[in-house]
Amino acid sequence: MIGGKPTYADTDWFRCSRWSPQNRATYLGKIAKARDAAQRAAIQASYLVVSDHASDWAGALEALAAAGEVPDTHAEAAFFYMCRAQAHEELGALGLAVADYHRSLGAMGVRRTMICNTAYFLARCVAENAISDAFDAALGALDANPALRDGQHLSAGNHFADLGARALIAAARGQVGASALAEQAFTVLGFEPKQAASVATMSRRSAGMIRRVAAVLDPAHPIALAVGQA
Repeated sequence: MIGGKPTYADTDWFRCSRWSPQNRATYLGKIAKARDAAQRAAIQASYLVVSDHASDWAGALEALAAAGEVPDTHAEAAFFYMCRAQAHEELGALGLAVADYHRSLGAMGVRRTMICNTAYFLARCVAENAISDAFDAALGALDANPALRDGQHLSAGNHFADLGARALIAAARGQVGASALAEQAFTVLGFEPKQAASVATMSRRSAGMIRRVAAVLDPAHPIALAVGQA
């Protein structure tokens, strides 16, 4: 605490990158008495879901559960349920993941950026896992994205996520034009064949999306060939 304001050291108990026994014990000992428990639980979960370890994904669910049930009217509900959806997805509980992504999108007071991110995560989840009965709802979430609806500029990464998810869904449905969508996704990303080697250094999720969208391209496409060899 410096000058009456909390420092990072005062908050690192809910920013742990691993769910070790010590981190778990410290967190569970503080979360029940914490102010804004839902927000702190979601922050902790957001650190754990990007881990490469299943024990951390399970820890994310435990961290969220320790904050109790969060009503959809809560200010942090969208963030909370998006993180829970990601944890469920990593653990293979896809039905629960899709339900929580939708709950995040339906939360009251959800921020514009949260709508965008959750729409991409939902679409990627159903596309990568070929959850065909959820395709239409996922495409609807992308179409309702305020950045698209209001004609606002999307970042290259978000534009790739949007087009990439659409390409995967189109490919899963056997639709003509899937490869064209995939090519457009790489174009907006500015991705060139010479960058394929960088895939090995990307996060697990980013690399997985790159590889899956590249697989939708014509097999002879330079990007498909380069990514396939990376």
